[in-house]
Amino acid sequence: MDAPGSGRYGAQPRIGGRCVFARANSTVGGNGPLPSNKLQNNYKWGYQMKWLYVVMISLAACFALPASHALATTVISLSDESLTNLSDYIVHGVIESVEPVQISDKQILTRVSLSVKNWLKTSDEKTDTFVFYTRGGKIGDIVVTVPGEMQPITGAEVVVFLEKVPRFDDVPMLLGLLQGAFFVEPQTASPEGIQQRSISRHLNDLAIHRVEGTPESDFAQSKSLDELLDRIQTTVGRTP
Repeated sequence: MDAPGSGRYGAQPRIGGRCVFARANSTVGGNGPLPSNKLQNNYKWGYQMKWLYVVMISLAACFALPASHALATTVISLSDESLTNLSDYIVHGVIESVEPVQISDKQILTRVSLSVKNWLKTSDEKTDTFVFYTRGGKIGDIVVTVPGEMQPITGAEVVVFLEKVPRFDDVPMLLGLLQGAFFVEPQTASPEGIQQRSISRHLNDLAIHRVEGTPESDFAQSKSLDELLDRIQTTVGRTP
């Protein structure tokens, strides 16, 4: 059973996940306007029983886990092929804007507008701007946090693997939470004087369960943005 807000793969019931809820009023956007009541209805189905189940799992697990995992979200490790094959979109771009939107009394999403530099995978029309969503956000004094989710910052350059999430009317969200995000660092010079852009991942809030036989990620071993993009394009090319 998925944790509330998880996608079809990668995110498992949260262990020690922390959320702080309050009240606010807003509207929901999307890849174009989406009626807020439609997202609310999709979100509410089965929510109460699923949330009770996850809370029980979380409380039990907190007593069994070391302190370092107390606020982590448990996810299944995704191979490069899984990231590529299960993604509906793979996009390289710069975050233009970040806007929290409230879809229910206990749920906030953050609308992230991306200025696209490279389309690496899509079945839709390739546009200059693309919108995806992250779970959680802040509206006034209301804060909802999801450990292991991206905290988007305007101006950040990223490569993101995104899946359509049916629970939220198929809006795109990170596949496997922060497993589906690579962050591009400022340009630096190599020892040979060659200008390059390095990449990083922010996985501290994830407790990643590695399935036996899952290979180490070649994407994560990339030493530069160009190397990462080449490896992604090669893997996409192998996708049936």
